[in-house]
Amino acid sequence: MVVESKVQDFYKKLEENVTSDKLIWFFSPKKYNGKEFSGVFDKKNFRIHFNSVYTTYRLIDVIGSYKKKSNCYEVDYEIRERGLKFKYILMIIILFIIIVNTVQFFENGDLELILHIDFIFLAFLVFVSLIHFLIHKMVKKDLKKKFEEIFEIN
Repeated sequence: MVVESKVQDFYKKLEENVTSDKLIWFFSPKKYNGKEFSGVFDKKNFRIHFNSVYTTYRLIDVIGSYKKKSNCYEVDYEIRERGLKFKYILMIIILFIIIVNTVQFFENGDLELILHIDFIFLAFLVFVSLIHFLIHKMVKKDLKKKFEEIFEIN
């Protein structure tokens, strides 16, 4: 998405609000220095995320580039997820359930027991998926709002 930023010096604003990431950030997940974002940036591009101890907050990035345009900056950015998407993990879990059930059925043939176990497991899986989905949507919304607020994007 290409937008305009009213910030006078975009690079300086990045320096003020973004702390650098360590190489292996999960061992030292947050630098407590009051900066809102962490990530990497240079004179043309940036890749930043929330400076948080929570993994969910760190796996959603704002990736983009910026360039000077008369009295403002033209910023082209998108909000993107890192790592495996949750839907792929969900598909792997469902495939695992199908394989385990097939093996159990051919071993003891007690279909009623298998269905009771599956119902409980699938209900739990749906609950966890729903919670994850809602948290993920909220983080994306918060990240976009905070990014646009700090960098004065229209």
